[in-house]
Amino acid sequence: MRILWVDDEIETLKPHKIFLERQGCSVDTSDHPEEALSLLKNNKYDLVLVDYRMPSLNGNEFVRMAKKIAPNIRYVLVTMVQDTDIMEEAISEDVFDYIVKPVKPTQILAVIKRLEKDEIYRAQKGKELTRLYQKLSEIPRDQEGWLKIADLISTKDPQDEFLAGEMEELNNEFAEWIERNYVELLNSNITRSDNVFKKHVIPLIKKGEKVAFFVLDCVKLSQFVSLVKELPSHVRPELNLYYSILPTSTIYARNSIFAGRLPAEIQKLHPEWLKNNLHEKELLKEQLSREHLPTNFSFYRLNAPEDTQNIKPGPFLIAGTINFTDLIAHIRGRVEPLKQIAKTEQEFKDMIHFLIKKSGFLQKISELVQEGYTVFLTSDHGWVQADKPSIVHGGNELTESLRFKFGISLRVENPRHAVIFERPREIGLPKGMGRLALCRDYYFFVYPSDPHRFAKRYRGEIMHGGVTIDEMIIPIIKIY
Repeated sequence: MRILWVDDEIETLKPHKIFLERQGCSVDTSDHPEEALSLLKNNKYDLVLVDYRMPSLNGNEFVRMAKKIAPNIRYVLVTMVQDTDIMEEAISEDVFDYIVKPVKPTQILAVIKRLEKDEIYRAQKGKELTRLYQKLSEIPRDQEGWLKIADLISTKDPQDEFLAGEMEELNNEFAEWIERNYVELLNSNITRSDNVFKKHVIPLIKKGEKVAFFVLDCVKLSQFVSLVKELPSHVRPELNLYYSILPTSTIYARNSIFAGRLPAEIQKLHPEWLKNNLHEKELLKEQLSREHLPTNFSFYRLNAPEDTQNIKPGPFLIAGTINFTDLIAHIRGRVEPLKQIAKTEQEFKDMIHFLIKKSGFLQKISELVQEGYTVFLTSDHGWVQADKPSIVHGGNELTESLRFKFGISLRVENPRHAVIFERPREIGLPKGMGRLALCRDYYFFVYPSDPHRFAKRYRGEIMHGGVTIDEMIIPIIKIY
């Protein structure tokens, strides 16, 4: 371990230097920041200890300058001032740690141990990422291949610094593939929103089995993976993946799930029903009738966690929607304290996880299984935490959604930020909508009139409707 120690009173720290050298460390010292910067240019160090109070500049200023020379070294701030503002500033400069004077040799050894642990962790993460890259590179980019990729990354943290770049590249690659192949995907036999009920649920009903089917609004694959782990050991979960239709929005995707039809077909039969999600029970009745099955089932709309207690066993089919998961996402953007509690993607996922557990829904699933039901859980779409504004132009007819827009005069300023379909009718969407633009990656649309204000208002919101792996590849979980 090679250390550079910068302190304007470095002579008083000579005993500490001797102690560290006896522990096997190599220690260079400097009592002047400019000299220390020169040492950094000409030597390789593992750790730099920096006094906060020095005559010419403070420790944070030194770190800022030093990182331009050696950005990959760990810097530790040494200060007599136990002040939170200084510590917060140090954190903002990405300081590895800090030590409060009077310095004890054991404090420095503790920092070194943490540094060694951090290096081991980074090395392990690097190996893990290399293995992940290798697996990803071997998977073909086709209909089944993207499902395998989604499954492979479902347990990874997208905010992990090691994975963030890879996720961005994967999402852009996925968006390009969808733009080229979505029509083919709709014409294939692959499972999608419009046929998932027919493929997974109807065969069991035809065998005379009792089934419960629930759609959790706006819940992504990684959240389902975590929830499944909370199920009691006497039930067996079986997870499969499928594609949400576009746009990845409740009005289109969820109505398609219950109707067993694409949105264009729903609109043709019921012109007003695509304006909301108030006709899901009627759509499901029609789907059952087409299959010559009974229509005397129970349907539940769970708008609050306590509503899960209303679910009762009885008929051959229980169906329903869990809406409070999506309501929280929308409320989070309007209620500042809630936004602060769930600021990051992981914090938001933890909040939804807590609400689902607190609601007793998982216990209700267990009870239904004990009553002889096979339970299916799915979502209408996933979500992303969008943070990249993209300017969109058009008239008053543009739809309000942040991740997708319909409009006759629609134009995206940077087309690379979106997947664009000139004729949405050709991809199973209602006629008369104009063009369709769906955001790629973590972009969201803002208007040119005041883009900075819109960007500030919506950056970091939980959104859906676009074309990412998280939004478009979702699970169907069979529990028995």
